[in-house]
Amino acid sequence: MTVRSSFPWQGCCVSLILVALIGNIEAGRESPAEELFHSGYEAVHVTRLHRYEHEGMASFLEAEARWSAHEEIGSTLLSRARPRQKLERRPQGFVRVSKLQEAALKAHQAAFLEVTFNSSVSATAGRFRSSDALLRYHSLTVPDETHPAETRLTSLESQYIGQIGVGSVLSPRGCQPSESLIYLGPADYQAASEEQKKACHVKDESLVWVVFDTGSTNIWVSSVLCQEGPCASSSRNRYNRSNSRTYSPAAKSGLLQIEFGTGRITGPEAVDDFHIGPFSVYNQTFGMIQTEEGRVFEEIPVEGILGLAFPAMAANGIRPFVDGIIQNKAIGRNEFAFYFSHAFQPRGGPCPEFGTFQPEGAGRWMSGRQGRRILECRGPDDVAGNAIFWGGVDRAFYSGDIEYFPVVEPYYWAVQLKDFKIGQDSLLHLLLPEEEQTGLEHLSHRSQKQARGEQTTFKAIVDTGTTFFTAQGRLFKEVMNRLTAAPCSSLTEQSHPDITYTLVNTAGEARDFVLTNKQYMLHGGEGEDVECTPAFMMIQVPAAHGPGMVLGEVFLRIYFAVFDRGSGAVQEARLGLAPAMHDTSAKSRLKGLTAHQPVYHRPTTS
Repeated sequence: MTVRSSFPWQGCCVSLILVALIGNIEAGRESPAEELFHSGYEAVHVTRLHRYEHEGMASFLEAEARWSAHEEIGSTLLSRARPRQKLERRPQGFVRVSKLQEAALKAHQAAFLEVTFNSSVSATAGRFRSSDALLRYHSLTVPDETHPAETRLTSLESQYIGQIGVGSVLSPRGCQPSESLIYLGPADYQAASEEQKKACHVKDESLVWVVFDTGSTNIWVSSVLCQEGPCASSSRNRYNRSNSRTYSPAAKSGLLQIEFGTGRITGPEAVDDFHIGPFSVYNQTFGMIQTEEGRVFEEIPVEGILGLAFPAMAANGIRPFVDGIIQNKAIGRNEFAFYFSHAFQPRGGPCPEFGTFQPEGAGRWMSGRQGRRILECRGPDDVAGNAIFWGGVDRAFYSGDIEYFPVVEPYYWAVQLKDFKIGQDSLLHLLLPEEEQTGLEHLSHRSQKQARGEQTTFKAIVDTGTTFFTAQGRLFKEVMNRLTAAPCSSLTEQSHPDITYTLVNTAGEARDFVLTNKQYMLHGGEGEDVECTPAFMMIQVPAAHGPGMVLGEVFLRIYFAVFDRGSGAVQEARLGLAPAMHDTSAKSRLKGLTAHQPVYHRPTTS
């Protein structure tokens, strides 16, 4: 149990155990510039996340119930009990998304392959609607952001949802506080003694389920201010500022707005404390959801958004959540890491049995000094088995070493993209508008590439809030022309060769991330002849922050990723990557680490 000395009316809870731990961590820390690989130190806390794929609340709750059960899906008993016919009907090894997501992606691809990128469209490429009052969920757009195929796809992006606490109240109700109180979060309360539960203590005013998003700095929480629509439902957990002893009004009044796919959120700002496991971020400014417009909110189990991007993206000078962690020295090492569940099989055929894993013979590049091979035979995917690690990592969830790549522009979590290849063909130059080739036609392809490379830094944006890989303009068309949709069973290394992203590490060295067709082709259906579709969507990175490509959560299912702010200065930011592990031991480890965390449930409606 974590014990804190608390003064809830002043919003200055202090974790005695955590402070001591943080002091030890900081004392032995190297300078970020001296590190090429992560040291492997353990996280302060792990928050379990659920990947919502828009298959409905019944599916969502069923997955949560399975997670909370004490059975291991990969066990021998359950493997034997599983109907083998059903397993065999599903394409072996390819990325799986929901049927709705697959249909939306196909519609998006078809729509934008028909777009003629004329001068009028090119003139708006990379721009996005913005003002002091209107913010986008992501600062990324497409040439025609009003196109129904685009808004539908944005509404159906995967969301990684986890629980946080907001505000502070005294419990039991009516108790008299002393100078020193203990804070009991959800996990703390389960482990507390009856005496501690009966004593006056601090708990969260609200526990809400939010989307953790590295592609924005938006912080929104569902609130009782909402009087109609989805956010007014009694099945939603909602923050009540009137109950919180640590609430204070924001310095600036007025309504904020953001777009969320086909919907829109509006509400006023507030200031309160946020709690995640054993640590707190005090005096955090956020938006209280007052209205939700759009059907997208009727079935998405989201009660807020927690953006994890940089101050340069923040509106109205609001301190981002990560900077709040840094200022509060909340977790010692200013980093967080994502682990996403995944399942796929090796090129040689399916695994002998789900729940086992073995090395793929040909091997793939993986970051690290030892150069081990990526293991490509995995256990079953589990949408409830994802996590964010705070202040460190856990070696059970990745293989080899975590290698660092410096952030080249602290707006997005963007690293230098040196090359992008399909097979052996370099295509990165196609990110540039065609007009930039004026005067270069007489040069060879290699000379054109070198000339452009001297002037342009291409970026790879790593974003948990974008589901797929992205490309823009001519590159998107070229990808779609080369990697066509086809029956999954018909794909070969010749028809759909490996793709390679080449990134630049902290030592200035190039590192290739090679993905097989099973790692970039996806499906949402079942059956022997089910079609596989390239996991690419058309997105324009704003001109001020591009040109670039987004490595979305499909990429992050394959690679464990550390988002590190160093001492806190944005120029020290770096991204760490290593192949993710998806065997049954990783799943068991995650269950153990998050055993006392609640599963998602909704209050019974009256």
